[in-house]
Amino acid sequence: MIAECLMKDGSYKEEEVYTWDSIPLQRYLHCGEVGKKKVILNVVSAFDIETTSIDCDQPYGFMYLWQFCIENHVCMGRTWNEFLLFLQRLKNVFNLNEKRKFVIYVHNLSFEFQFLSSFVNFTNIFAKDKRKVLKCEIDSCIEFRCSLALSNKPLFRFLKDSDVDYVKGVGDLDYSVIRTPSTVLKPKELGYAYNDVRGLVQAIKTKLVDDDLRTIPLTSTGYVRRNCRNAMRKNTNNRKQFKSFSLNEDTYNLCMKLRRGGNTHAYRAIVGKKLHNIRNFDISSSYPFVMLCCYFPMEKFTPIQVKNMRQVKLLLNTYCCMFTVSFKGLTLKNHVPIPYIPVSKCEQIKGFTQFTGRVLEAEELTISMTEIDWNIIMEQYDYKEIAFHCFYIAKRGELPEELKEEIREYFQGKSELKKSDPYLYAKYKELLNAIFGMTMTDPIHDEYVWNGSEFWDAIPEEEEKTLSEKLEDYYNSRNAFLTLQWSCWVTAHARKRLQDIIDITGMGTLYCDTDSDKCQILDESVIEKINELNKQTIIIAEQYRAYAVVDGKKIYMGVYEEEDPYDEFKTYGPKKYAYVQYKYKNIGDGLNEYYSLRRKELHITIAGVNKKYGAMDLGTIDNFKLGYKFNKIYDGISSGGNAVWYNDCPVHYITVNGEKIITGSNIAVLPSEYTLGITEEYLELLDFNIDNLIYT
Repeated sequence: MIAECLMKDGSYKEEEVYTWDSIPLQRYLHCGEVGKKKVILNVVSAFDIETTSIDCDQPYGFMYLWQFCIENHVCMGRTWNEFLLFLQRLKNVFNLNEKRKFVIYVHNLSFEFQFLSSFVNFTNIFAKDKRKVLKCEIDSCIEFRCSLALSNKPLFRFLKDSDVDYVKGVGDLDYSVIRTPSTVLKPKELGYAYNDVRGLVQAIKTKLVDDDLRTIPLTSTGYVRRNCRNAMRKNTNNRKQFKSFSLNEDTYNLCMKLRRGGNTHAYRAIVGKKLHNIRNFDISSSYPFVMLCCYFPMEKFTPIQVKNMRQVKLLLNTYCCMFTVSFKGLTLKNHVPIPYIPVSKCEQIKGFTQFTGRVLEAEELTISMTEIDWNIIMEQYDYKEIAFHCFYIAKRGELPEELKEEIREYFQGKSELKKSDPYLYAKYKELLNAIFGMTMTDPIHDEYVWNGSEFWDAIPEEEEKTLSEKLEDYYNSRNAFLTLQWSCWVTAHARKRLQDIIDITGMGTLYCDTDSDKCQILDESVIEKINELNKQTIIIAEQYRAYAVVDGKKIYMGVYEEEDPYDEFKTYGPKKYAYVQYKYKNIGDGLNEYYSLRRKELHITIAGVNKKYGAMDLGTIDNFKLGYKFNKIYDGISSGGNAVWYNDCPVHYITVNGEKIITGSNIAVLPSEYTLGITEEYLELLDFNIDNLIYT
């Protein structure tokens, strides 16, 4: 077979496709190996399947093509029987066993796992969740690894950022066409499948410059975790501190209640309105900045019996505090555009009014928080009665210098490469973000057991360790070096930094998301205040060396940078907005500057809706109204996203278009429809006329 493969320069190249029994595996017998007692063959390979989804009595998926690449050679097959024969050939040629393993990368292993699970004997499964498999083995000798977890990018982006020759062939395979194992595939369709594995092998090899198949991490976070762990080990005091900071059951459970991400919300008064001339401010490297420049709990938490508000205020101003507080008669103050308290974080709430998940008032409310959250809430809300529970304190201090130095190094690398090397820039940016990501890791993981046909929620109850035992195991682990409470203060400090600029833009604030503030400038003094805030930020950044130096110029973390403005903007709540930017080009003659309109660009952000195709479907921001349905198909992909169904079942036969096909457990992925909407409760709060919202 001949495949027409899309290359990175836009041309097509013909490549030979082998069958399972003709691919020259013997060429790689002398590839070498890594490891000692248990060895891994030093050869890079990849596997993928192409599937068709149908909607009959219930949505159903089945495989019609599988493809495998070993270095520069690709083979394909059409049935599971061919694949099983190929696996046996792989084991025979390379003499595979429990101590001699062959590694195969799969992009989004969880998908292939569902289809394979009915046909092979999976062993040594490592799963983050019931449907999120990071690694598994077949017969304890063929190891599948998830390259999606390694790259944290869709395949298209991973191949592009890796600058490989064989790129993702967008549009070369129409997913809406029903194909079976007997369907004759066109050369470009074969090329699409060919590139998915050949390109993936090339991308994986870019990850092996400083690693081999034995040392390469399983996840993108694993790189930075390894580097930071090694850095922290340079100072033996870090290990002593880590153990001394250990959480018990009570403090662990309280920390889990404090875990909260960025502040994302829309000002309720502007929902559904098309606005003009929107300013857009972003905080540069917000999380790295606070990790370098802010304080954190740096000792074991101590319980305190608080007696009065005077004592509480003293503790809040002096220590890192985490506590649970109950309010009665809580009400939002006037002129607060972004309410702070999420309903989802309330442990108890009665008689309340909310706006897209944020509390406006409540007869009774109980919530856990840090002293940072407390200060924001006191600025925004009034209350009639208050009571404190489970109050813990710890001394404030800075994160270990060894960890901070790693942050500086990654930020320096990212800043130097921004213009010169897009691939390495993306890599350093990813690693910089991963430093915060790894602090959010829950030290207590749920365990999942594969029983041969499905995942069980946890290991048998009689074998389950207590929470205290799990915590003890974590703090005694030689690989553990981060304590959970730090992540709670990272996100709290970041929310406070966002709140600082929201307080400045005030009622001109329209929308915020983690590190960005979209606003209308109602008073020019606002810009002066933002500039003053940046001056203060730079002073702090200088003190803690929160900057990079590129071409003799300092690039600071934490500053409030103004991005390109939006000419038009409309939102219906968190993660639900559209905007228009007019792009111009300079046509001046050198003496006089003139600008000509180049194009008008529409962008959307809606959770679950494809950004590119959703904007194409919408066409104009005036169509961004309640009731609008995203459902147009582009390149076989729905603008409204996809719906996914999992089917767990044994091996059986199905008939599709008169063809008898053997299959088993599967996943159906079908185009979905997304209707732009908000809840009736939301509408009542806004006092909007639904008919006007939809039709005007």
